[in-house]
Amino acid sequence: MAVGFVIFGLTWLGVAVAAVVAMVVLTAGEVLYKTTATAHVLDAAPSHLVGQYQGLYTGAATSGAMLSAPLGGIVYAAAPGLLWPLCGVVAGVGALLALASARPAPSTRSRTRTRRHRHRRSHPRRRTRTIPTSRVSR
Repeated sequence: MAVGFVIFGLTWLGVAVAAVVAMVVLTAGEVLYKTTATAHVLDAAPSHLVGQYQGLYTGAATSGAMLSAPLGGIVYAAAPGLLWPLCGVVAGVGALLALASARPAPSTRSRTRTRRHRHRRSHPRRRTRTIPTSRVSR
């Protein structure tokens, strides 16, 4: 998605062409990001808290999109040269907070065992009985 933002600055392409190409790249990045991010939230959530995790993720994503335009407009009106450096600082602080809050990932082996065990408990195998053909009524 960052590449899409950079393309907006390539004015030698022409403003209209740069805008169209940038929006195509941004849309592709968002499609790829959103599908994997929601799946990650679903995988990370305990089974009894899936709805709350999805709600928090959606609230965080939409509140950022909702608040960015008015806050960016206020900052730009007050100090136009400060907008993009401030955006960079906010993004850097967000990245550091995300890295600091990360839990260590469980080993692949233990996670696989847990998922298989849960699967067996929730869907036990049923043994099917075969009926001998001599008992089948004709």
